[in-house]
Amino acid sequence: MSEPSIPRASAYGWLVWFLGAAFFAYGFAHRVAPSVMFDYLMRDFAVGAGILGNLAACYLYAYGIMQIPIGILLDRLGPRLLLAVAAVVCAAGSFLFAAADTLTAAYVGRLLVGAGAGAGFIATLMLANQWLPPERFATVSGLTMTIAMIGAVAGQAPLGAVIDVLGWRTAHDVAGVLGLAFAAAIWFVVRRPTPPRVRSEATPERPFGRALASVVRSPQIWLVAYGCAALSTPILAFAILWGVPFLVQVYGLPRAVAGLGTSLFLVGLAISAPILGHWSDRLRRRKPIIVAAPLVLTAMWCIVLFVPAVPVPVLFALFLVGGFASGATPITYAMARDLSSPDLRGTTTGFVNLFPLAGGAIMQPAIGALLDWQWDGRLEDGVRVFTASDYAFAFLPFPIIAALTTLAMAAVRETYGRPPVTV
Repeated sequence: MSEPSIPRASAYGWLVWFLGAAFFAYGFAHRVAPSVMFDYLMRDFAVGAGILGNLAACYLYAYGIMQIPIGILLDRLGPRLLLAVAAVVCAAGSFLFAAADTLTAAYVGRLLVGAGAGAGFIATLMLANQWLPPERFATVSGLTMTIAMIGAVAGQAPLGAVIDVLGWRTAHDVAGVLGLAFAAAIWFVVRRPTPPRVRSEATPERPFGRALASVVRSPQIWLVAYGCAALSTPILAFAILWGVPFLVQVYGLPRAVAGLGTSLFLVGLAISAPILGHWSDRLRRRKPIIVAAPLVLTAMWCIVLFVPAVPVPVLFALFLVGGFASGATPITYAMARDLSSPDLRGTTTGFVNLFPLAGGAIMQPAIGALLDWQWDGRLEDGVRVFTASDYAFAFLPFPIIAALTTLAMAAVRETYGRPPVTV
Protein backbone atom coordinates (compact mmCIF):
# COMPACT_ATOMS: atom_id res chain seq x y z
CA MET A 1 0.00 0.00 0.00
CA SER A 2 1.37 3.42 -0.92
CA GLU A 3 1.87 6.10 1.67
CA PRO A 4 -0.79 8.82 1.85
CA SER A 5 -0.07 11.93 -0.12
CA ILE A 6 1.32 14.77 1.96
CA PRO A 7 0.49 18.27 0.71
CA ARG A 8 3.30 20.69 -0.06
CA ALA A 9 4.18 23.18 2.67
CA SER A 10 2.93 20.77 5.37
CA ALA A 11 4.74 20.55 8.70
CA TYR A 12 6.34 17.32 7.49
CA GLY A 13 7.57 19.03 4.33
CA TRP A 14 9.22 21.78 6.35
CA LEU A 15 10.76 19.15 8.69
CA VAL A 16 12.24 17.25 5.75
CA TRP A 17 13.69 20.47 4.31
CA PHE A 18 15.05 21.46 7.74
CA LEU A 19 16.90 18.15 8.14
CA GLY A 20 18.65 18.73 4.83
CA ALA A 21 19.39 22.36 5.71
CA ALA A 22 20.76 21.37 9.14
CA PHE A 23 23.10 18.84 7.52
CA PHE A 24 24.23 21.56 5.10
CA ALA A 25 24.94 23.79 8.12
CA TYR A 26 26.94 20.96 9.72
CA GLY A 27 29.01 20.72 6.56
CA PHE A 28 29.49 24.48 6.52
CA ALA A 29 30.83 24.41 10.09
CA HIS A 30 33.43 21.90 8.87
CA ARG A 31 34.25 24.20 5.98
CA VAL A 32 35.09 27.18 8.15
CA ALA A 33 36.79 25.27 11.00
CA PRO A 34 40.42 25.77 9.80
CA SER A 35 40.09 29.54 10.24
CA VAL A 36 39.98 29.23 14.05
CA MET A 37 42.74 26.65 14.38
CA PHE A 38 45.23 27.92 11.80
CA ASP A 39 48.00 28.39 14.37
CA TYR A 40 47.41 24.98 15.97
CA LEU A 41 47.57 23.29 12.56
CA MET A 42 50.66 25.27 11.49
CA ARG A 43 52.40 24.24 14.71
CA ASP A 44 51.26 20.59 14.89
CA PHE A 45 52.00 19.85 11.23
CA ALA A 46 54.89 22.34 10.86
CA VAL A 47 53.49 23.99 7.72
CA GLY A 48 53.31 27.50 6.25
CA ALA A 49 50.35 29.51 5.01
CA GLY A 50 50.37 27.96 1.53
CA ILE A 51 50.19 24.40 2.85
CA LEU A 52 47.51 25.39 5.37
CA GLY A 53 45.51 26.90 2.52
CA ASN A 54 45.76 23.63 0.62
CA LEU A 55 44.73 21.63 3.69
CA ALA A 56 41.66 23.84 4.16
CA ALA A 57 40.89 23.72 0.43
CA CYS A 58 40.96 19.91 0.34
CA TYR A 59 37.38 20.12 1.58
CA LEU A 60 36.49 22.29 -1.41
CA TYR A 61 38.36 20.06 -3.89
CA ALA A 62 36.31 17.03 -2.87
CA TYR A 63 33.10 19.04 -2.50
CA GLY A 64 33.49 20.53 -5.96
CA ILE A 65 34.38 17.26 -7.70
CA MET A 66 31.27 15.63 -6.26
CA GLN A 67 28.78 18.27 -7.42
CA ILE A 68 27.98 17.01 -10.92
CA PRO A 69 27.92 13.28 -9.99
CA ILE A 70 25.69 14.02 -6.99
CA GLY A 71 23.41 16.22 -9.10
CA ILE A 72 22.97 13.48 -11.71
CA LEU A 73 22.35 10.83 -9.04
CA LEU A 74 19.83 13.06 -7.29
CA ASP A 75 17.81 13.30 -10.51
CA ARG A 76 17.62 9.48 -10.50
CA LEU A 77 17.79 8.26 -6.90
CA GLY A 78 16.43 11.17 -4.90
CA PRO A 79 17.95 12.84 -1.84
CA ARG A 80 17.25 10.37 1.01
CA LEU A 81 19.86 7.70 0.27
CA LEU A 82 22.49 10.19 -0.89
CA LEU A 83 22.13 12.41 2.19
CA ALA A 84 22.33 9.47 4.60
CA VAL A 85 25.45 8.07 2.93
CA ALA A 86 26.95 11.56 2.75
CA ALA A 87 26.53 12.03 6.51
CA VAL A 88 28.34 8.74 7.18
CA VAL A 89 31.21 9.82 4.91
CA CYS A 90 31.44 13.15 6.78
CA ALA A 91 31.60 11.28 10.08
CA ALA A 92 34.39 9.01 8.82
CA GLY A 93 36.38 12.03 7.63
CA SER A 94 35.95 13.76 10.99
CA PHE A 95 37.24 10.75 12.91
CA LEU A 96 40.20 10.37 10.56
CA PHE A 97 41.12 14.07 10.79
CA ALA A 98 40.94 13.91 14.59
CA ALA A 99 43.34 10.96 14.66
CA ALA A 100 45.71 12.29 11.95
CA ASP A 101 49.37 12.17 12.97
CA THR A 102 50.64 13.03 9.49
CA LEU A 103 49.74 15.72 7.00
CA THR A 104 48.67 13.04 4.51
CA ALA A 105 46.10 11.61 6.92
CA ALA A 106 44.79 15.12 7.60
CA TYR A 107 44.42 15.68 3.85
CA VAL A 108 42.43 12.45 3.45
CA GLY A 109 40.20 13.35 6.39
CA ARG A 110 39.39 16.76 4.93
CA LEU A 111 38.76 15.20 1.52
CA LEU A 112 36.25 12.74 3.00
CA VAL A 113 34.45 15.49 4.92
CA GLY A 114 34.24 17.62 1.78
CA ALA A 115 32.98 14.71 -0.33
CA GLY A 116 30.22 13.94 2.15
CA ALA A 117 29.23 17.56 2.67
CA GLY A 118 29.02 17.95 -1.12
CA ALA A 119 25.50 16.53 -1.11
CA GLY A 120 24.17 18.97 1.47
CA PHE A 121 23.07 22.02 -0.49
CA ILE A 122 21.84 20.55 -3.76
CA ALA A 123 20.01 17.70 -2.00
CA THR A 124 18.33 20.22 0.30
CA LEU A 125 17.20 22.25 -2.71
CA MET A 126 15.77 19.06 -4.21
CA LEU A 127 13.90 18.37 -0.96
CA ALA A 128 12.53 21.92 -1.16
CA ASN A 129 11.49 21.35 -4.77
CA GLN A 130 9.71 18.11 -3.79
CA TRP A 131 8.02 19.17 -0.57
CA LEU A 132 7.54 22.95 -0.65
CA PRO A 133 5.67 25.29 -3.06
CA PRO A 134 7.70 26.10 -6.20
CA GLU A 135 6.78 29.79 -6.07
CA ARG A 136 8.76 30.03 -2.81
CA PHE A 137 11.93 28.45 -4.19
CA ALA A 138 14.18 31.53 -4.02
CA THR A 139 12.89 32.29 -0.52
CA VAL A 140 13.55 28.74 0.68
CA SER A 141 16.98 28.79 -1.00
CA GLY A 142 17.73 31.90 1.01
CA LEU A 143 16.48 30.29 4.23
CA THR A 144 18.70 27.30 3.50
CA MET A 145 21.67 29.63 3.26
CA THR A 146 20.62 31.35 6.49
CA ILE A 147 20.71 28.05 8.37
CA ALA A 148 24.07 27.26 6.76
CA MET A 149 25.42 30.56 8.02
CA ILE A 150 24.33 29.64 11.54
CA GLY A 151 26.52 26.56 11.13
CA ALA A 152 29.32 28.71 9.76
CA VAL A 153 29.11 31.12 12.71
CA ALA A 154 29.14 28.14 15.09
CA GLY A 155 32.26 26.94 13.30
CA GLN A 156 34.12 30.16 14.08
CA ALA A 157 34.04 31.94 17.46
CA PRO A 158 32.12 29.20 19.36
CA LEU A 159 34.23 26.42 17.85
CA GLY A 160 37.37 28.44 18.53
CA ALA A 161 36.43 28.62 22.20
CA VAL A 162 35.76 24.87 22.30
CA ILE A 163 39.08 24.12 20.61
CA ASP A 164 40.93 26.31 23.11
CA VAL A 165 39.49 24.12 25.90
CA LEU A 166 39.24 20.63 24.41
CA GLY A 167 41.68 20.77 21.50
CA TRP A 168 40.96 20.46 17.79
CA ARG A 169 41.18 16.64 17.80
CA THR A 170 38.45 16.12 20.41
CA ALA A 171 36.26 18.69 18.66
CA HIS A 172 36.47 16.65 15.44
CA ASP A 173 35.62 13.42 17.29
CA VAL A 174 32.44 15.09 18.52
CA ALA A 175 31.72 16.23 14.93
CA GLY A 176 32.05 12.60 13.79
CA VAL A 177 29.40 11.45 16.28
CA LEU A 178 27.11 14.26 15.13
CA GLY A 179 27.55 13.13 11.51
CA LEU A 180 26.35 9.63 12.40
CA ALA A 181 23.33 11.15 14.16
CA PHE A 182 22.45 13.08 10.99
CA ALA A 183 22.67 9.89 8.93
CA ALA A 184 20.21 8.10 11.21
CA ALA A 185 17.77 11.02 11.34
CA ILE A 186 17.73 11.48 7.56
CA TRP A 187 17.32 7.77 6.88
CA PHE A 188 14.37 7.32 9.24
CA VAL A 189 12.53 10.62 8.63
CA VAL A 190 12.88 11.44 4.92
CA ARG A 191 10.79 9.41 2.49
CA ARG A 192 9.85 9.47 -1.15
CA PRO A 193 7.17 12.07 -1.93
CA THR A 194 3.79 10.68 -2.96
CA PRO A 195 2.64 10.66 -5.62
CA PRO A 196 6.08 10.11 -7.24
CA ARG A 197 7.37 12.75 -9.59
CA VAL A 198 5.79 12.18 -12.99
CA ARG A 199 7.83 12.64 -16.15
CA SER A 200 6.11 13.86 -19.26
CA GLU A 201 6.91 12.40 -22.66
CA ALA A 202 8.70 15.66 -23.41
CA THR A 203 11.19 15.10 -20.58
CA PRO A 204 12.25 11.42 -20.50
CA GLU A 205 15.14 10.34 -18.30
CA ARG A 206 18.34 11.13 -20.17
CA PRO A 207 21.66 9.27 -20.12
CA PHE A 208 24.35 10.76 -17.85
CA GLY A 209 26.38 12.27 -20.68
CA ARG A 210 23.40 13.71 -22.51
CA ALA A 211 21.99 15.22 -19.30
CA LEU A 212 25.24 17.00 -18.55
CA ALA A 213 25.70 18.08 -22.17
CA SER A 214 22.24 19.68 -22.14
CA VAL A 215 23.28 21.82 -19.21
CA VAL A 216 26.77 22.66 -20.46
CA ARG A 217 25.45 23.88 -23.82
CA SER A 218 23.60 26.79 -22.19
CA PRO A 219 25.69 30.03 -22.14
CA GLN A 220 23.19 31.53 -19.72
CA ILE A 221 23.82 28.78 -17.16
CA TRP A 222 27.57 29.40 -17.52
CA LEU A 223 27.03 33.09 -16.71
CA VAL A 224 24.85 32.24 -13.72
CA ALA A 225 27.48 29.77 -12.51
CA TYR A 226 30.19 32.43 -12.74
CA GLY A 227 28.03 34.91 -10.83
CA CYS A 228 27.36 32.33 -8.14
CA ALA A 229 31.10 31.71 -7.76
CA ALA A 230 32.01 35.39 -7.67
CA LEU A 231 29.39 36.31 -5.08
CA SER A 232 30.55 33.40 -2.90
CA THR A 233 34.29 34.11 -3.07
CA PRO A 234 34.46 36.53 -0.10
CA ILE A 235 32.68 33.95 2.08
CA LEU A 236 34.77 30.99 0.93
CA ALA A 237 38.18 32.65 0.92
CA PHE A 238 38.00 35.52 3.41
CA ALA A 239 35.31 34.85 6.01
CA ILE A 240 36.01 31.13 6.14
CA LEU A 241 39.82 31.12 6.24
CA TRP A 242 41.95 34.25 5.86
CA GLY A 243 39.81 36.84 7.64
CA VAL A 244 40.73 35.68 11.16
CA PRO A 245 44.52 35.72 10.66
CA PHE A 246 44.17 39.10 8.87
CA LEU A 247 42.41 40.64 11.86
CA VAL A 248 44.72 38.98 14.39
CA GLN A 249 47.95 39.99 12.67
CA VAL A 250 47.07 43.36 11.15
CA TYR A 251 44.62 44.75 13.73
CA GLY A 252 46.00 42.90 16.78
CA LEU A 253 42.60 41.51 17.76
CA PRO A 254 42.19 38.44 19.99
CA ARG A 255 41.20 35.29 18.11
CA ALA A 256 37.67 35.26 19.55
CA VAL A 257 37.07 38.91 18.53
CA ALA A 258 38.55 38.27 15.09
CA GLY A 259 36.27 35.25 14.68
CA LEU A 260 33.31 37.41 15.68
CA GLY A 261 34.34 40.06 13.15
CA THR A 262 34.58 37.68 10.21
CA SER A 263 31.36 36.04 11.37
CA LEU A 264 29.61 39.32 10.56
CA PHE A 265 30.07 38.43 6.90
CA LEU A 266 28.10 35.27 7.60
CA VAL A 267 25.54 37.08 9.75
CA GLY A 268 24.91 39.59 6.97
CA LEU A 269 24.40 36.78 4.49
CA ALA A 270 22.14 34.89 6.92
CA ILE A 271 19.92 37.97 7.33
CA SER A 272 19.80 39.00 3.69
CA ALA A 273 19.52 35.67 1.87
CA PRO A 274 15.84 34.97 2.70
CA ILE A 275 14.95 38.67 2.40
CA LEU A 276 16.48 39.02 -1.06
CA GLY A 277 15.05 35.65 -2.07
CA HIS A 278 11.59 36.74 -0.94
CA TRP A 279 11.87 40.02 -2.87
CA SER A 280 12.92 38.09 -5.96
CA ASP A 281 10.01 35.64 -5.64
CA ARG A 282 7.49 38.38 -4.87
CA LEU A 283 8.59 40.70 -7.69
CA ARG A 284 9.37 37.83 -10.07
CA ARG A 285 12.63 39.56 -10.92
CA ARG A 286 16.13 38.14 -10.52
CA LYS A 287 18.46 40.54 -12.35
CA PRO A 288 18.17 43.79 -10.36
CA ILE A 289 19.46 42.09 -7.22
CA ILE A 290 22.25 40.04 -8.79
CA VAL A 291 23.53 43.07 -10.73
CA ALA A 292 23.51 45.40 -7.69
CA ALA A 293 25.08 42.96 -5.22
CA PRO A 294 28.57 42.77 -6.82
CA LEU A 295 28.62 46.57 -7.09
CA VAL A 296 28.23 46.76 -3.32
CA LEU A 297 30.99 44.18 -2.86
CA THR A 298 33.32 46.13 -5.14
CA ALA A 299 32.88 49.29 -3.08
CA MET A 300 33.31 47.41 0.20
CA TRP A 301 36.60 45.80 -0.83
CA CYS A 302 37.98 49.08 -2.15
CA ILE A 303 37.40 50.69 1.25
CA VAL A 304 38.82 47.74 3.22
CA LEU A 305 41.96 47.44 1.09
CA PHE A 306 42.73 50.99 -0.01
CA VAL A 307 41.56 53.26 2.83
CA PRO A 308 44.30 53.37 5.50
CA ALA A 309 43.60 52.69 9.19
CA VAL A 310 39.91 51.83 8.94
CA PRO A 311 38.53 51.85 12.52
CA VAL A 312 37.58 48.36 13.72
CA PRO A 313 33.86 49.20 14.23
CA VAL A 314 33.68 50.58 10.68
CA LEU A 315 35.55 47.55 9.37
CA PHE A 316 33.09 45.20 11.05
CA ALA A 317 30.17 47.22 9.66
CA LEU A 318 31.66 46.83 6.18
CA PHE A 319 31.89 43.07 6.69
CA LEU A 320 28.20 43.05 7.59
CA VAL A 321 27.37 45.00 4.42
CA GLY A 322 29.52 42.64 2.35
CA GLY A 323 27.69 39.67 3.80
CA PHE A 324 24.36 41.30 3.02
CA ALA A 325 25.41 41.69 -0.63
CA SER A 326 26.63 38.08 -0.72
CA GLY A 327 23.10 37.09 0.30
CA ALA A 328 22.17 37.42 -3.38
CA THR A 329 23.97 34.11 -4.01
CA PRO A 330 20.86 31.89 -3.52
CA ILE A 331 19.11 33.85 -6.27
CA THR A 332 21.64 32.46 -8.74
CA TYR A 333 20.43 28.96 -7.83
CA ALA A 334 16.85 30.08 -8.39
CA MET A 335 17.90 31.38 -11.82
CA ALA A 336 19.58 28.04 -12.55
CA ARG A 337 16.31 26.29 -11.67
CA ASP A 338 14.40 28.74 -13.88
CA LEU A 339 16.74 27.96 -16.77
CA SER A 340 16.60 24.16 -16.44
CA SER A 341 14.02 21.59 -17.42
CA PRO A 342 12.32 19.62 -14.60
CA ASP A 343 14.32 16.42 -15.17
CA LEU A 344 17.67 18.26 -15.03
CA ARG A 345 17.31 20.40 -11.93
CA GLY A 346 19.69 18.30 -9.86
CA THR A 347 22.25 18.20 -12.66
CA THR A 348 21.96 21.95 -13.29
CA THR A 349 22.24 22.83 -9.60
CA GLY A 350 25.24 20.54 -9.23
CA PHE A 351 26.93 22.16 -12.23
CA VAL A 352 26.31 25.68 -10.91
CA ASN A 353 27.36 24.73 -7.38
CA LEU A 354 30.66 23.40 -8.72
CA PHE A 355 31.79 26.94 -9.59
CA PRO A 356 31.79 28.59 -6.14
CA LEU A 357 33.53 25.54 -4.74
CA ALA A 358 36.14 25.65 -7.48
CA GLY A 359 36.57 29.38 -6.86
CA GLY A 360 37.10 28.82 -3.17
CA ALA A 361 39.42 25.89 -3.78
CA ILE A 362 41.55 28.11 -6.00
CA MET A 363 41.41 31.27 -3.90
CA GLN A 364 42.14 29.77 -0.47
CA PRO A 365 45.59 28.36 -1.37
CA ALA A 366 46.24 31.18 -3.87
CA ILE A 367 45.92 33.79 -1.13
CA GLY A 368 48.20 31.69 1.07
CA ALA A 369 50.75 31.47 -1.74
CA LEU A 370 50.59 35.25 -2.32
CA LEU A 371 51.12 35.81 1.39
CA ASP A 372 54.11 33.45 1.45
CA TRP A 373 55.52 35.27 -1.60
CA GLN A 374 55.34 38.61 0.22
CA TRP A 375 56.52 37.21 3.58
CA ASP A 376 59.65 38.86 5.02
CA GLY A 377 60.71 35.83 7.08
CA ARG A 378 59.41 37.00 10.47
CA LEU A 379 58.07 34.32 12.88
CA GLU A 380 56.29 34.50 16.24
CA ASP A 381 56.01 31.23 18.19
CA GLY A 382 56.60 29.32 14.99
CA VAL A 383 53.79 31.10 13.09
CA ARG A 384 54.50 33.27 10.06
CA VAL A 385 53.67 36.95 10.53
CA PHE A 386 52.28 38.93 7.59
CA THR A 387 51.92 42.71 7.30
CA ALA A 388 48.97 44.85 6.23
CA SER A 389 50.56 45.37 2.80
CA ASP A 390 51.01 41.60 2.45
CA TYR A 391 47.30 41.05 3.02
CA ALA A 392 46.28 43.95 0.77
CA PHE A 393 48.29 42.43 -2.06
CA ALA A 394 46.88 38.94 -1.47
CA PHE A 395 43.26 40.20 -1.28
CA LEU A 396 43.48 42.33 -4.43
CA PRO A 397 41.56 39.75 -6.55
CA PHE A 398 38.41 40.35 -4.46
CA PRO A 399 37.45 43.80 -5.82
CA ILE A 400 38.53 42.84 -9.35
CA ILE A 401 36.31 39.75 -9.36
CA ALA A 402 33.38 41.71 -7.91
CA ALA A 403 33.62 44.41 -10.58
CA LEU A 404 33.72 41.85 -13.39
CA THR A 405 30.69 40.10 -11.91
CA THR A 406 28.51 43.15 -12.40
CA LEU A 407 29.22 43.02 -16.13
CA ALA A 408 28.58 39.27 -16.31
CA MET A 409 25.27 39.49 -14.45
CA ALA A 410 24.10 42.31 -16.71
CA ALA A 411 24.41 39.85 -19.63
CA VAL A 412 22.08 37.27 -18.03
CA ARG A 413 18.51 37.40 -19.28
CA GLU A 414 15.69 37.94 -16.80
CA THR A 415 13.85 34.67 -16.08
CA TYR A 416 10.91 36.16 -14.13
CA GLY A 417 10.86 33.08 -11.91
CA ARG A 418 9.20 30.95 -14.58
CA PRO A 419 11.16 27.76 -15.41
CA PRO A 420 11.07 26.64 -19.04
CA VAL A 421 10.02 23.19 -20.20
CA THR A 422 13.41 22.29 -21.64
CA VAL A 423 16.99 23.51 -21.40
